[in-house]
Amino acid sequence: MNFVLHILRHGKAEQDSPTGRDRDRALKPRGERQALWIGEQLARSDSPPSLLVSSPYTRARQTSEHFLEGFRAAIDQWKSRNPPPTPPRLIFDDRLEVGEDVSHALEVITENIRIAADSRGSLCLVGHNPQLELLIAALIRGIPPAPSPHPELRTGECYTLTLDDPDHPLTSTRLVRAHRLDDDD
Repeated sequence: MNFVLHILRHGKAEQDSPTGRDRDRALKPRGERQALWIGEQLARSDSPPSLLVSSPYTRARQTSEHFLEGFRAAIDQWKSRNPPPTPPRLIFDDRLEVGEDVSHALEVITENIRIAADSRGSLCLVGHNPQLELLIAALIRGIPPAPSPHPELRTGECYTLTLDDPDHPLTSTRLVRAHRLDDDD
């Protein structure tokens, strides 16, 4: 059984927050547009997510919320799909916070893959670098990743991967596509 996994880095965010805390940094308007666009694209895809697992940091939470807004807008505009996709369920997981080890992101995947698959959808993670870049490298090249540069996951970018064997994601993953809206503020 093939399974589709989407890995989304939060949208473009402010450099600082009013509180001075990194976790409170909000999205810029560009980041909001990026998240809306990704939500629209994945709603129209062959494997729309049924589960969205996000870091609780403000910029990741806002990315998830705008993603869902774009997803719902695409459903309303694109009724020809029968049945149309259902917006994914959103949950927050501290293991996707800044500074968490890539092994924690792998745990999030293994714990949620069956939930998403049982809903006949894919799984989408929303988080931060370097964890997500290292996760993609581990999924594609194994642990430890082969000695080559890991993929650069830019803000507002989503990588779509296919897992040939969801029970063993470190041995069977291929990069399918990178999605990103490139525009300016």
